[in-house]
Amino acid sequence: MITKKLSKGMDVKLLSIIYKRYTKVHGYGTRHLDQFKVILTAGELFTDDMPEIVEFDPDTNTQRYLLIDILKELLAQGYVEKSDDNKYYWLTEAGYDFAAKSKFEHFVTYLNNNSGWALPIAFISLLVSIVALYTS
Repeated sequence: MITKKLSKGMDVKLLSIIYKRYTKVHGYGTRHLDQFKVILTAGELFTDDMPEIVEFDPDTNTQRYLLIDILKELLAQGYVEKSDDNKYYWLTEAGYDFAAKSKFEHFVTYLNNNSGWALPIAFISLLVSIVALYTS
């Protein structure tokens, strides 16, 4: 059954695939972002890297690619831009920066944006330093 539902993380996975393909062609840097475009009908090109992008309905023997839905989600998040005729999508600088970060960098960004974690981390650091003082 074709549901058009996106699973958690599909948008991030597609964004990272587009980022990897962009860096393979243009290298690192944002100067050519608008030259590396994803066409709406290119869902088939992503099935090797992302097989969950295809929905299959056995009743009607049809398949539907979720590429359009994921690209619209990325557009709403500000990670991609689209052409005036809605045929092409490409990375924005925000999308490039998000996809370029490692999991550790995402964690550090989370901690920087959520300062409420500063007090528990400081307390844990205090405990570690007290333990280190008495054990050495």
